[in-house]
Amino acid sequence: MIVANVDTLVAHLDIPDYESQCGPYLDFAKEQEVSEETTTYPYRGIFLQTYPDRNQGRWHAVKSWIRNEDEKEENAISIEWRFNEKRSSHESIWPIEVIYRSRTCWARPFNELWGETIKVLQHIVADQKRLYTPDGELAVHSRISRVDIAVDSDEFQFIEKDRERFICRGRKTAAYETQRYTEETASSTYHSGQVFTGFTFGTGKIHVRIYNKFYEIMKKQSYKEDKHFFRDIWKSAGWDTDRDVWRTEVQLRREALRDFQYMDTEQTIADVSVFDAMAQAGALLPYLLGSWITLRQPTSNKNRSEWPLDPAWETMVNTVEATYGTTARLHLPPQFDRDRLAVELKGYLTAYAVAAGESSSRLLTLRLLRLLAQTFNREEIEMEDWMDAEIAKKAATTGRLLAKKKQIKETPENEILLDEFSGFDDCARSALDSVVLSTN
Repeated sequence: MIVANVDTLVAHLDIPDYESQCGPYLDFAKEQEVSEETTTYPYRGIFLQTYPDRNQGRWHAVKSWIRNEDEKEENAISIEWRFNEKRSSHESIWPIEVIYRSRTCWARPFNELWGETIKVLQHIVADQKRLYTPDGELAVHSRISRVDIAVDSDEFQFIEKDRERFICRGRKTAAYETQRYTEETASSTYHSGQVFTGFTFGTGKIHVRIYNKFYEIMKKQSYKEDKHFFRDIWKSAGWDTDRDVWRTEVQLRREALRDFQYMDTEQTIADVSVFDAMAQAGALLPYLLGSWITLRQPTSNKNRSEWPLDPAWETMVNTVEATYGTTARLHLPPQFDRDRLAVELKGYLTAYAVAAGESSSRLLTLRLLRLLAQTFNREEIEMEDWMDAEIAKKAATTGRLLAKKKQIKETPENEILLDEFSGFDDCARSALDSVVLSTN
């Protein structure tokens, strides 16, 4: 069985009168970029988040968030933007960049994502009426710069020697037919420690990775880039979510899209709008998996390109277009899952307690801020303010707006509980534990 969808999409947009339309917003956005910290701010009815890591030269980066009335803030998904201060003199460089990351692509059908994209533009531009022609047609020009299409399957269990079974063919002609090929085996294999994790093919305008997605999710991901939601997708497909899932991921750059004809027209996928191109993305897969990269069944024939297709691979090629795409909203789990983080936190805290020489978990909790302050060479009150700022920053990266912290009332009991406990003997610790219990 397989599931397939766009996993990452990078697009560029242009609008009439760009500088006058986006100039007021850019002036406002620059005022928000007062530091390297991520901040969230309102602008004309929507909330936007600064993205300092992606600011570059005249490009200013920001995130917008998509929420539903029936979903909580922690389920929000984002669209990433970059706005150039000026339209380039080079016609090939368009002034607005939009990026849809993996979590976003899998969470919504693309027509919904595109609708949200236009909605954000309507808030940002000075006059939203100028986004449309007198006939009411959308005047936003768009094109794909890069698209990654992922195909997940529970039918394959690859090992390193399978690299010889793959045939990768560099296409030399346009449309969906090929007249001349160059053959190659996997250009690289990857390991994590002693575990084989995948292959890569191609170094040009088409790049293919075949890798163990289950291993990546379960062994390599952290809370910073949580992709456990894929297990929910696989579970809904009826898969055993404790079994390896291998992903075939095809990255197509704009140069590659020029080789694919758009339906029965003289245009290519690179020529048409993002919305139209995405509607045809699934139609690219039978060629990509049936000709450009194929898995073969070995025979005695020394010419590997004449080996027959692997039956499971052939089934994937024949069914991938029909199974492609997100057709319904996926209600994602929170990016920061409290239960899973609690399991990880337990491991870190117990190890930290041993390193700090603290045998009582209760006392460790009470001393934690002071211990951290010592490590980071800060005063305790300064450490508290710094941690509060980090919490707000991390909340902003997920689109959440946390309530302001409550003021902790200063009491003699608090002063006792926050005292330095190191050096106390077991009897003293037991007594202090009793004090803690009596105040709870």
